[in-house]
This record gives sequence, structure tokens and C-alpha cells, in this order.
Amino acid sequence: MQVISQVSEQVEELFGTADDLSLNIKPAPDRWSVAQVLEHLILINESYIPVIRTVRNGQWKPGWLGSRPFMTRFWYRTIYSSIHPDNRKKNKTRPIWEPSASSIEPGIVNRFLQQQEDFKRWITEAQDLVEQNVIIHSPAGKFITYTVGGAIDIMTQHELRHLIQAKETWQEVQSQS
Repeated sequence: MQVISQVSEQVEELFGTADDLSLNIKPAPDRWSVAQVLEHLILINESYIPVIRTVRNGQWKPGWLGSRPFMTRFWYRTIYSSIHPDNRKKNKTRPIWEPSASSIEPGIVNRFLQQQEDFKRWITEAQDLVEQNVIIHSPAGKFITYTVGGAIDIMTQHELRHLIQAKETWQEVQSQS
């Protein structure tokens, strides 16, 4: 949870006083704005809530792939290495996590910070699932499985990766002004 708090603090410090128009400026047509980066993180983090709810309701069964430890390790390692902040290779996101193509509504920083608090609460509430090594599927596809703890690792490293992206984007936007 320390990583999530650090990301929140940096987002608030860097973008908390920025106007919505500036946050929506793209440094290039094929790149995301800071607002889009924040919306993308919100979409990803919120997409895990129904998955965890399904586990809590006893409706999730990991299936054949999820019951194969080598597959859950494979997916965890593959995704973790692709989204790790040290990996600077650009990745294409899944359609369910694509931010809006146009301007993001005002208040994106506040929505992101509120969602971060929800994310921390979600992690606290999922500790029993982490300790039990419960297997879940990715919101992007039921064949992609990993533990709840693995999902949290992936999500926190993903936030760090996109924080770097948002900082770089902001610097480019500011230098173009």
C-alpha cells in the first residue's frame, strides 16, 4: 500500500493544481494525455472489483488453467515483466482499459485520488485472499490467471509505470507551452 500512497502523493503534487484543459493536452496525436493516463489507471483498478466480488460470492472457480500453478506463474511473470516500470517498451492496452479518446471530464485528479483510497481499502479487505493464495482471472480474460497477491503486485507496478509516463507527458506538454 506504500506504493499506492506514494503514487497518490506524487499525482496530487504534480497535477493537483493543474487545470483540466492542460491535463487533457496530448504531446502527440498517438500519445495519451495526463488525464487519459489517470483514467486508464482508474479503469484498471475498478475492473478488479467484480472479479473479487465473484470470488467472495463463491461463484468463481479457477477452471483448468487456474488450477495449474505453472500457468498462473507464467501469466504473472509475463504480465509483471511487461508492465514493470523498468520496461520502457510501449504496450497496447486491452479495449476494456482504453481511456476516452476525447477530453476527460473535469476533476480527473480528484477522481483518481478517491479511487486510490478505494484501491487501498480493497487491498486491505483482500488480505485473507492473498494469504490463501486465491487464484483469480484477469478482467481482460478468464484464461489469464494469477493469485490475488499477484494481481496487487501487477497493479501497483503498473501504477508506477504510468506515473513515469504521466510525468514525462507533463514535462513535454509544459515545454511546448
